[in-house]
Amino acid sequence: MDRNTVTGLVVIFLILIGFSYFNKPSQEEIAEAKYRRDSIALVRQIEQKALEVRLAAEAEQKQSEESLVTGSNLLQNSSFSQAVTGKERFITLENDLLHIKVSTLGGSVYSAELKSFKTYTQEPLVLLGNDANVFGFQFWASNKNVETYNLFFEALSTDTILSTVGKSHQSLTMRLAAGESSYIDYIYTIYPESYQIDFDVKFTNMDRIFSGTPGSIDLVWNAIMPQFEKSPEKEGQYTTITYKLPNGDFEELNARNSSVSEDVKTRISWIGFKQQFFSTFLVSDDNFLNAQLESTKIEDGLNIKQFSSRIALPVNNAANDEHNLKMYFGPNHFNTLKAYEYGFEDVVPLGGWIIKWINRYVIIFLFDLLD
Repeated sequence: MDRNTVTGLVVIFLILIGFSYFNKPSQEEIAEAKYRRDSIALVRQIEQKALEVRLAAEAEQKQSEESLVTGSNLLQNSSFSQAVTGKERFITLENDLLHIKVSTLGGSVYSAELKSFKTYTQEPLVLLGNDANVFGFQFWASNKNVETYNLFFEALSTDTILSTVGKSHQSLTMRLAAGESSYIDYIYTIYPESYQIDFDVKFTNMDRIFSGTPGSIDLVWNAIMPQFEKSPEKEGQYTTITYKLPNGDFEELNARNSSVSEDVKTRISWIGFKQQFFSTFLVSDDNFLNAQLESTKIEDGLNIKQFSSRIALPVNNAANDEHNLKMYFGPNHFNTLKAYEYGFEDVVPLGGWIIKWINRYVIIFLFDLLD
């Protein structure tokens, strides 16, 4: 190897070393690359979790559908035979604050969108709205277990959208037929500029359907509470089941427990499914007799908790009985809640005894004054 060749190789080697040195990434670039890799890994992890949740939900839905078919088959030759099969469709109740979808399957509120609010990702803020949610009655008829949330109701309206624009209110009746002259009606009434709707339940000639003479009927209300805020941990600390007693006492399940249940043996004025900034309340003017409540934490990256409740609604006369209930879907804004005069505002945490009164009568007043 001659001298020129050696010199050339040395020069090339020095050029490579210099190129490597001057093109070495800075600490900032290394940190940015690591952040990018971590972000990609996090996205993939979230996508994997979402896939697992979707597959689990699909499996659960399939199992639920199979159970529904089995349960429906048992009612084929019963008074509810015409309600066993049908096609799910939605009727909309709407005012300037709410966009509510009522389903013919179960006749209940499927979802309630709050028009003035968004989630932290700027998605529409929808309370309820999960296929796994349940709302309806469970009872025995002719020795058969009847779950109204698995049966099809008839909407007694030809309109699919009922809006309060230009009207004092709008009403929708969902009917579950139980023979020629026996039925259960759910009557929803929505008013302008209100987060609250009327929900009347009417039993007509159901005395011939119910097994025996029930003093009460079970109302099953289960719901999955989705994540609305950026921090699921913090949101979970404020997400719980609340309730109010007729004497004005306010109670709530411990939100910090991953799983908690309570058997409330006294009468109840209302039950609330509360999240950090939003709540859904179910109110009875005649009071519920008792309730079994349960809250379970969910760690799937999409939802916060699952709430389950079994509420006893008194039945005084199944031949002709009517219950005036109300439902609230809205923000946990103190004065907004207070305006409905049911004590909903008690769900807003205001601190200890002295701090609570300062917040309630000074801080909130000043904020409202400046608003």
